[in-house]
Amino acid sequence: MKYVVLFAVIAACFAFDKESMLKHNKIGKEPVETFEAKSTCEECKSLVHRFSDAAKDPQKLAELKMLLNVLCHETSYVDECRVFVSKLDVIVKKLEPYLVG
Repeated sequence: MKYVVLFAVIAACFAFDKESMLKHNKIGKEPVETFEAKSTCEECKSLVHRFSDAAKDPQKLAELKMLLNVLCHETSYVDECRVFVSKLDVIVKKLEPYLVG
């Protein structure tokens, strides 16, 4: 009998918690403002330049990829991170034209 009461109390707690979440977690009705980037941020440019410089030296690129692969284990997207790191030199080359200006 006490297990039935305990189960009922726990179920009621979850039901009230769900109602509270539904009441407070709503998306506003006001329109979302559009944001248009005018130029690449300086920090992004700096990082891409550093990766670009490293990509010109095969030894530095291999070392960078090795270090980044180690960091992939810290994410919840290990496989995607490894693919990204393996294609880092290609990605940097595609980003280089956007660094002008």
